[in-house]
Amino acid sequence: MATYTLIELADAAGLTPRTVRYYQATRLLHAPRRVGRRAHYADDHLTRLQQVQDLRGRGLRLDSIRDVLDARAQGEAPSAALLGTDFATFGWSGEPSASYTIGQLAEFLGEQNLGLVGALEQYGYLVRRETDDGTVWDAEDVPVLRCALQLVELGTDLELAARSRELIRARVAALADELIGLWAVESGGLYEGEVTTEELMLNLERIRAITTQTVAHTTAVAMGRAVPRTDEIVAGVRSAPGGAPAEGVDALAEGDEARGDADA
Repeated sequence: MATYTLIELADAAGLTPRTVRYYQATRLLHAPRRVGRRAHYADDHLTRLQQVQDLRGRGLRLDSIRDVLDARAQGEAPSAALLGTDFATFGWSGEPSASYTIGQLAEFLGEQNLGLVGALEQYGYLVRRETDDGTVWDAEDVPVLRCALQLVELGTDLELAARSRELIRARVAALADELIGLWAVESGGLYEGEVTTEELMLNLERIRAITTQTVAHTTAVAMGRAVPRTDEIVAGVRSAPGGAPAEGVDALAEGDEARGDADA
């Protein structure tokens, strides 16, 4: 088994000694074996650091990474571990909201996206707020913000990304209500439990984990089938009266107009 000094371990992991010490202080990395005053690190320390870096690259925060790795070591499965790290960077299982100073926002967006701050505010991805310490930007839904930035990289305007976001939210909210209704109808029969708020809340984390995997996979499969039919779908949209968009988009637009009238 290989052994490493602090500097050797940091070099092997592509980190600084200071970062390794910080991971030890936050219990992300267990303490080394000591011989006298010298610290000796082993291969399992290097493996752990590589796992931490992998999860950080997937967008997890350090406290979430510690939970995932500790659960794996103990044979347990918190939501992030249940879903796998590809899912754990999104939605309820990661960090759904955050606040950024100007420096933090610049780091999050990257230099290529700094010019999008105004549009991100306009379409509700960021909310500017003044504090005693200066301006901060609140992101209510960080995973959706990340998705919007990825859509921008694909050549999508933020207005279209926001309209897509609202369409998905409306459809999924309706689907969630329908699923609970379906389980309620089958309560005591095909579903052994009782469908009440109290009972479902007890299993909320598992329900979220199951639905996240199901919806993500089903949506990916559906998009895989739809994309090869793009020309056919576009022809159908253009042949509709007035070149109307797909059903449901009009309703969302009408809802936006109604909200605008109410605000006025």
